[in-house]
Amino acid sequence: MGTLLTVVFLGCASPCVYADPELSADPADLIEHGSAEEAQAFGWGALPGATLAAVNEGHIGGHALRAEPGPEPKEYMGIDLRHVIDLTGAGAGDRIIFFVKQNFGTDLVINLHAERGNAHRAVRVKQGQWTRVEVDLRLANWDQDAGSRIDAWTQVDYLHIYSKGFDQSGEYMLLDGFAVFVGGSLS
Repeated sequence: MGTLLTVVFLGCASPCVYADPELSADPADLIEHGSAEEAQAFGWGALPGATLAAVNEGHIGGHALRAEPGPEPKEYMGIDLRHVIDLTGAGAGDRIIFFVKQNFGTDLVINLHAERGNAHRAVRVKQGQWTRVEVDLRLANWDQDAGSRIDAWTQVDYLHIYSKGFDQSGEYMLLDGFAVFVGGSLS
C-alpha cells in the first residue's frame, strides 16, 4: 500500500508556503520529479500500453510527466498515481487541480479508486495546448462504476488520468501542477 500523503498549506509550521498552481511552481506541485525513477518512487506511473518519463516541458514548474505509447499501445492509456490520498471529509469546496497537454482528442477522465469502488469524472481539454483542469470533490458530481458504493470520500488508493482516444503511436500526454485540496490541506 502507498504512504499517506498530507501536506498542510495554511497554518503550516514547516516551510510549505502555498501559491496557486496556476500562478507558479511550488511545493504543491506533486509532479516536480527530476527523473522517471524519482516519479515512480513517489507512485507515478503509466497505464498499460504507455511509458512514463519526467521531462523539462513543465507548464508551471521545471518538470512535467509525459506518457507516450509503448511498443504495444492499448486503449485507455494515461498516467496514474499509486499513492494514498486522504479525501476524508472532501466536498464541494475541495478540488483536484492539474495541467494537461495532449496531441490527441479533447476528452479526459479522472478515476479515483477507493475501498468501496471507483468514482470518475469526464472533462474536456484543449488539444495541443496546456489546459488547466479543476474538478470539485462534491461526490454527487462524480459517476460511480456499477457495484461501487461510495457514499462519502475516504482514502483513495490510486487515481488514473486517461483518455480512450490515447491509443496510437506518436500521441502523448503531458501532466503538470498536480494538487489535491481538502479542507485547507494539500492531500
